[in-house]
Amino acid sequence: MFEPPNIVPRSPIQAMVAPNLSSNPELYSAFSFRQRVAILGMVSFARLLGPLSSLMYTPALPAIAESLNVSISKINLTITTFLIFQGITPSLWGSIADVYGRRLTCVLTLLTTLGSALGLSINVTYTSMLVLRALNAAGTASMQALTVGIVRDIVPPRQRGGYMGWFNAWISVGVAFGPVLGGLLTQYTSWHGIFYFLLAWSALSFLAITLLLPETLRSIVGDGSIAPPLYFRPPLPWLTARSTPSDPSQASAHPARVRLNFLGPLLIMRWPDVLCSLFFVGVTYTIWSNQVIATSTLYASVYHLSEANIGLAYLSSGVGSLIGSVVVGKILDHDYEVQLRADYPGIETKGNEHYRVVSVEKARLRSLWYHTPLFLAGILIFGWTVSPHIHIAVSVIAMFAVGWLDSCIYAIYSTLMVDLFENQASTSSASSNMIRCLLGAVGTATIEPMIQAMGTGWAFTTLTGIGVLVMLLLWFQIRFGPMYRRRREEKSRNGENVSNVTLVPDSVGNGSAVETQPQT
Repeated sequence: MFEPPNIVPRSPIQAMVAPNLSSNPELYSAFSFRQRVAILGMVSFARLLGPLSSLMYTPALPAIAESLNVSISKINLTITTFLIFQGITPSLWGSIADVYGRRLTCVLTLLTTLGSALGLSINVTYTSMLVLRALNAAGTASMQALTVGIVRDIVPPRQRGGYMGWFNAWISVGVAFGPVLGGLLTQYTSWHGIFYFLLAWSALSFLAITLLLPETLRSIVGDGSIAPPLYFRPPLPWLTARSTPSDPSQASAHPARVRLNFLGPLLIMRWPDVLCSLFFVGVTYTIWSNQVIATSTLYASVYHLSEANIGLAYLSSGVGSLIGSVVVGKILDHDYEVQLRADYPGIETKGNEHYRVVSVEKARLRSLWYHTPLFLAGILIFGWTVSPHIHIAVSVIAMFAVGWLDSCIYAIYSTLMVDLFENQASTSSASSNMIRCLLGAVGTATIEPMIQAMGTGWAFTTLTGIGVLVMLLLWFQIRFGPMYRRRREEKSRNGENVSNVTLVPDSVGNGSAVETQPQT
């Protein structure tokens, strides 16, 4: 029988958690390290369809307008349609995935993506372009919410930051190379070539997911060792976890399945701390997207760059985003360990996956106190250095820094939302995606009028000022987040539909499941 370590809790919450800790480092998931890497690599490959579908399309807008014999303004409506569906549909798919499983939902979204890409590759009318781009957004954008849910299912919290960093790095690959690839395909084939490329990518992703992806939703398979019904199983079981639980109590240690609720992403937003998180990351995303959108026009008018050279300039932002995504994963894991040592002084927590930090907000958000000011400084520098009197290298370096730091901010908040709503990981990711896309759609429509009215420098100074103001939300999250988390836990205990309490196995030896309260 397992004897728990001699722990002197520092708080009542730790007193409840401490006796139920396990020394087994593999307790959280029955999937092996190689299986985790393979699963996340496969879904990350499919997730790349999102940024590629969005950014490869942009350089082809004039060619598409000419081919369909419509104005640029009408073609821009296809972008607006894409953004609207990109913001709304992940909420539906995410809610389904949190109830009926990741595997089935991934297959359905990729089937939608495959069908829309096939239609776009042979499309010759404007009306069908609008409809098919909406379907394309409904499929590709939803993979974001689904893959975040899979990360939650198979990766323990203390390792989650590193995995999320590599996971988000794939998005940066699309950001970096999407515009360049789209421009090359349009120039040397036609704009249909973009969608033939996306069709091939969709087909490969669909085949891989359909044949190999195991079910990971913990309300269905627990830690992965519980055999799901036949219709949840992949034809090729190479990535299926071992049938023996990583801990015997896992056989009964997974939560009951929650009810399907399409309003889940909206209900999550009723909590002030969650709304602060979503609005903060939404505003920083909007500031970043404004800088990205303005770059093309500014570099063409100020430096007289060709389309190809403008595409190459975007590489600096994409490469910065790629590096930042990887680095911030290490930072997140380090900050989590620092907070663990502060919460459990004198106790060896290394190697035990069931020690949880008391304040997850402090553990995840501590690095934002320097990431956010540096991000805003990069935006300010970019705005005042795009000038015929200043070498273009200065603004390109600023783009690199902004891309790096924006990816850090996004990864940090994505990880926090998974920690706050572990049993609704896909739903919480969908709510974040909704706010980011809707705010981004508003912001992209205002940056050009701002530059025309105030000039480039003052337009980006205004954006920087807005960023400084929303840093108050960061303080609010750290200061009051634990209080709202306690209230969610109390409502969950009373049977209300909150679904943020995590069930973990009792390692004291009675073989039952115990409810670990959200740490405060």
